[in-house]
Amino acid sequence: MNAIRYNEDSYLEAMATHVFHQPSGVNYVSIIEQFDLGRRVRQGEVDEVIIWAGPWNAGFYESQMVGTAAYWCNSPPINRPGTPLYVIMALNPERGLECALESFGHRSESILWHVYGSWNSGTNVQHLWDRFTKHDKIAPGRAACGNVHFPPNGTFDYNYSNTNSVVSSADDWLLNYPGFQQITHTFNAAEWNFAHRQYLQWWFRHMPREPGRYADGKLNNWWSYLVDFNRYPESR
Repeated sequence: MNAIRYNEDSYLEAMATHVFHQPSGVNYVSIIEQFDLGRRVRQGEVDEVIIWAGPWNAGFYESQMVGTAAYWCNSPPINRPGTPLYVIMALNPERGLECALESFGHRSESILWHVYGSWNSGTNVQHLWDRFTKHDKIAPGRAACGNVHFPPNGTFDYNYSNTNSVVSSADDWLLNYPGFQQITHTFNAAEWNFAHRQYLQWWFRHMPREPGRYADGKLNNWWSYLVDFNRYPESR
């Protein structure tokens, strides 16, 4: 793909007409090469890249993983042999903080999906990531913490203001992990003030962050996988 570059006049025209480049995707390889990202990552100068994009996110994915054996990170991977993994995050200044949190949330889902090897949070639960993301729609009466789009009581994507109450094990994850006590409580979206941003903050607060490893060999601190994925074989 050839890189399309705007000048002042062409960019202002695109803004006025809402007609931007086609195909709409960004040439990531051009950006990687222009900023010499491979070398800078290898030398430890850069750990990840955050781009504040233009309108409609300017053709960027929310997140994309780059490097040797890169894998799906809410978008197809960019394989760059000999380069440690890093993530390019693209955030949109037209959108609120909740959308930035959502972008990081989908990145988190992708990495933990890779760490655990699968993702099925319905009735066929195989591991802790499946258990954590259970929500009432697909696991009636056995909700846990839900996922980025579906809170524990959600019935459709982005249903962050649902007033229906469900039984959830979220408190067990927050208070007792990894020594689960099988406690539950009943709540609705008042738990996160019926708000998108506050739901995602709630979701991240419930994510495991304890020392050591669980009986399955995975880290008890999932945040290590999300931001230091090169350090662990299961997350690279």
